Order: sequence, then C-alpha cells, then structure tokens
Amino acid sequence: MQNRILIIDDDQDVRELLRKFLQEAGYSVSTAENGETGIEHAVAEHPGLILLDINMPGMNGLEVCRKLRSDPKNVFSIIMITASEGNEVEGLESGADDYIVKPFQKEVLLARIRRGIETAERRLDAHVDPLTNVFNRRTFNTFLAQEEERASRYGRQLALILADIDHFKAVNDTYGHDVGDKVLIEMARVLRKSCRRSDLLARLGGEEFAILLPEANAEAAIICAEKARQQIEQHIFPQDMHLTASFGVAELRKNDQEGMVKRADVAMYAAKESGRNKVMVEKPEGLEDHPVSLLVIDDDESIRELIRVKMMYRGYEVHLAESGDAAFRILQKYDVNLVLIDQEMPGRDGMATYLAIKDEWPQLPAIMVTAHGSKHLIKSFLVSGGRDFIEKPIVDFESFDFRVKRVLAELRKEQEAEEKIRAAKVRDESRKVKDVFLASMSHELRTPLAHIIGFTQRLQKGDCSDSEKQRVFLDKIEAAAQSLNRIVEEILDVTLIESNIQCDIEQVSIQDAWRAVAAKVAVNIQAKALMLDISLPPHLSKVKADPQKIVEVFEKITRNSIKFTDHGVISVRAQEMPDEMIVSVRDTGCGIPHEKISRLFEPFEKLDHETGNKSGTGLGLYICRRLIELMGGRIWVSSEEGHGATFFIALKLERKS
Repeated sequence: MQNRILIIDDDQDVRELLRKFLQEAGYSVSTAENGETGIEHAVAEHPGLILLDINMPGMNGLEVCRKLRSDPKNVFSIIMITASEGNEVEGLESGADDYIVKPFQKEVLLARIRRGIETAERRLDAHVDPLTNVFNRRTFNTFLAQEEERASRYGRQLALILADIDHFKAVNDTYGHDVGDKVLIEMARVLRKSCRRSDLLARLGGEEFAILLPEANAEAAIICAEKARQQIEQHIFPQDMHLTASFGVAELRKNDQEGMVKRADVAMYAAKESGRNKVMVEKPEGLEDHPVSLLVIDDDESIRELIRVKMMYRGYEVHLAESGDAAFRILQKYDVNLVLIDQEMPGRDGMATYLAIKDEWPQLPAIMVTAHGSKHLIKSFLVSGGRDFIEKPIVDFESFDFRVKRVLAELRKEQEAEEKIRAAKVRDESRKVKDVFLASMSHELRTPLAHIIGFTQRLQKGDCSDSEKQRVFLDKIEAAAQSLNRIVEEILDVTLIESNIQCDIEQVSIQDAWRAVAAKVAVNIQAKALMLDISLPPHLSKVKADPQKIVEVFEKITRNSIKFTDHGVISVRAQEMPDEMIVSVRDTGCGIPHEKISRLFEPFEKLDHETGNKSGTGLGLYICRRLIELMGGRIWVSSEEGHGATFFIALKLERKS
C-alpha cells in the first residue's frame, strides 16, 4: 500500500510526466483522468498517497478530496497539485495533507511525497489492528458514529454483524499464542472475502470482529454473515484446524434506546448459547424471548436460502435440509418447533418424508410448502395431521409469517387444553393414590410403631433383667425407629415429587456419581459379604442430570439390589449411545416375578410379600422413576425369576457444541 501512488489529473502530459518520474524513483503508479474515476481507483487500490489536481472539469480536486476524506477507511495521504498560489488554504481545509505548486522541482516533490507517506503510515498505525491488518476498535467507533448519524439524517439503512470465533481459548491453550495469532490473521482474511467494498471490517479485540454495512438492512447482513460462516466452516486454518464462528446481526432502528451494537452482541451470544456455528438475528420488537426454530426441507437451494433469510429477519431460528435423510439428522440434533416441507424432492418425496417424521416425532407440526397443489395431496397431507398447505411461489412473506404464527398459536392452544386434561387426570390419580397410600401406610407405619412401643414397655416393666436381653430389645427398637424414619423420608420424597419439584439440570459425571454411591453403600455391601463391581469406561461423556438426585436414584437402586441379593455381585456398567447414556445395575439376587415387572415402578408395588420378611413401602422404585422422568430420562428393568435383575437408566447426553 505505502509504495503505491495514485495520480488524479485531467492533463495527460502531466500524468505521464509524473508517472515516469515516480516509477524511476521506485514507486508503483496508477493514474486517473478525472475525479469520478480517481475515486474508484482510490477505493479499489488503497494507495499510500494521492497526487490530486485541484482544477479539473466535472468534479474538481476539492470535491474529490472531501469525498475521499468522508470515509474514515481512507487513511492515505493527499497532496494537492495547484497551478497557482492562493487556493492552498481551501485545499487543506478540504482534507489534503499538503500541496505543491506547478511547476515543481523533482527533489521538492519527492521530499513532499516521502513526508506524505510517513503521515499515512502513522495514520494507518492509529487506525489499523497491527496483527490482522483490518481496522481497529477506534476506527470502528468513528465510522459507526458517522454512519449512524448519516443513516438517521437521510433515512438510510445500516446493519451490523458481530462475529466471535468458537472455542478460541482452546486454540491458544493447545497450540500456543503464536498459532492463535496466525488463526486471527487467517480469520480476518476469510471475513474480508465476504464483505463489500463499502463495508468496514474491524477487529474489536481478542477473537471478536465486526462488519459494518452501510446502505444494508438485516436481510443483507444475514446473507453476508451466512456466507462468512460457511466459508469459515470450510476453511482449513493453521495446524489443519477446522474452526467455526458465531454471528449476531442487528440493524439500525429509529428512536433506539438499546443501540445496534448491544442488540447484535445479544444475538451473537444467543448463537453461542444455542450451539455455536450459526447466525442469529436481533429479536424483533414484540417477539417472545425464545426464538421459534424452523426446519426447511427442500431440494432447491435458492428456495431454502430465501426462506432462511426472510424468516431469520423476522426472528426465527432456521435449519435447512435438502432431503428427508438430512432432515432426520437435524431433528436428532436440534429442538425444532415446526417443519416446512416441499413435496417434489428426489428419492423420498415430501409426503413420505412427513409420514416418516411423524412416526418418530408425532407431536411435531408440519406445513407443506410446494408448487404441487393437487387436491388429493392437500387432503392426504391434512388428514395425516399436517397443519397447513402453502403453494409456491411465496411472494408475500408477511402472509407466510402470519400462517406460520397461526399454526404455532393453534398448537399452543391444543397443548394448553391437553395440559388441562392431563392436570385433571393427575388430580384424579392423586386422589386415588392418597386412598391407596392411607390403606398401605396404615399397616407400614403401625408395624414399626408397635415394635417401638412393645419393646419399650417390656423394658419399662423390667421383663429383661440381664444386659444381653436389654441390648437385644434396644437393637429392635433402633431398627424399628430406622424403618419408621425411612418410611417418613420416602413419604416426603413422594410429596415433593408430586408437587412438581424442579430438577437443577447440569453436566454430571457418571463416574463421580457412582463414587459417591459406593461410599454410601459400603457398609451394607460389607455386611452381606457382597461385591460391588463398578466398571465404567474412562472417557465417558457427561449427562444432563441433577447431581444430587441422580446419586439418590443410583443409591436407591443399589440398595434395592442389596436387599434382594444374598450372595454374589452387583455390577454397574455404562454404554454411550448417540444421544443418551445407558447405565445398568445388575444383581445376582432372587429376581422379579414376571407378573410384577410391568408394575414394578408404580407406587406401593413391592416384592416383599412374594419374598418373605423384607419390609418396604413400595415407594422407592416409584421415586426413582419419577426423578428420572423429571431429568428427561427413562428407567426399566429386565429379570428372570431366581437369576437376578438388571435395572437400566437412560440419561440424555450433554450435547457437545
């Protein structure tokens, strides 16, 4: 840049004379014969210095200078060339750094040029990030204030993109800061390719970049950001790294109290929190906090991208799939609220794809968006559970958005109605449970209380004169009290669960949970001479669970296994599946009668009457089931009577972003 000089002069002889002279002095020279062409060359070439004639037909040198200086991205020096003394003041006030009067001496001109280039270098150092060679935060703030004022004054559009490299700290921690710096340099190059000439790319600090887009709204910014996101995803960075970035988009609003930068920043962090490697748009005014997630299934890329941009602009989160198979992969990975599906697709058509999706996700609503609008297709789709049918081409996205919102509103009403019915059923079942509870607990509570009262009375009457008998009585009283305490604890647990207790879902290590369980049941294992074999793979992913409640579940199941196992081993294993972790607890006990398995996790169902003298409320496994359900998991059992039982607990894996 600094060795390039642009000559703007309408006199061809002057242009050629200066070109030859400067090239001999070692400079790279380009020329323009008028002001308009000169501005185009300056914007495209970014020279270090411009020699600009004041007197030119059309746009004169003063107008050219003011136009170039109106853009803070232009940090080059400008030397005015004038044929006479007297207008140098006007030239300097227009933004020129220096002036020289014709005819000029070569040595004087070279000295002025060297000084002008030094000025440009200092200006460049003040405006440009030295590592990535894009503009710095200071220039961004200057340009932002100028463009916001201009857009507000003349009613023009202005948009902003904020971009942040995903997991950049891991790059520095793994490869060192030298490699991290190379990644930042490469990232700036990739982002620059997505920008227009009029856009300003700046590094705000660390791994965060900004792109300011004059004369553009959020839709144009979405296209730019999505282009950049895809290019980054496909680019190979130093050390053969594949990286991603998260983007936030916002546009200038009238009477904006929050500010475009703040809104873009909120959108960018929403992209981070919802999985990274995506573009998120500021939340439109009046929209709910959590964006609605759409899945567009269409083999036509241009239609997919059109719907993506138009719906993202309206605050939706949009996923794209070119086929039914791609749609299944997205649905397994992301939470989607509504599917928009085309009928005409190669291979499995839209109707067949919808039916396959419905089999797997029966509650997921879908809208057919297709040019194939036969009455038979419309009827088949709607009868099969489709929510709406929209014909292509889509010419009015306001109406399209209205119909999407209408489907979602109808779905919410249906869900609210179902919830009311479900709540009524729960209340009815709760009343029945209370009746069963009173009948069952009257016996369970009476037994330990009778032991406590009876043995206490015998001690008071002096029925046991020797210390050994006293110790036996006291042991029986203590055992009865502990049994009573367990019953009360389980009653309290059920009460909390049935009052819709909330779980604090976190990332939980299965290994840590089982270490805690092993410590809690060690005495019981030793008392029965059993062996607890916990064999878990060393690098298991973490699961989504409440850390205290998952330990409680594992402990209850282990104690249940201890209770019904008189010899042998209790084995704990775990297997990682694509979306969940399955933990198994296997014992070598008496097993479970076949007729009991289907109701084993119901309240007050217990094996004690079939197995003899082991007491219990029949609430322990019911509590386990309810807690696992509250954590979004599943629990079931497999058993063969006389050959032990295996309990299985499936928990959702923490999704890696």
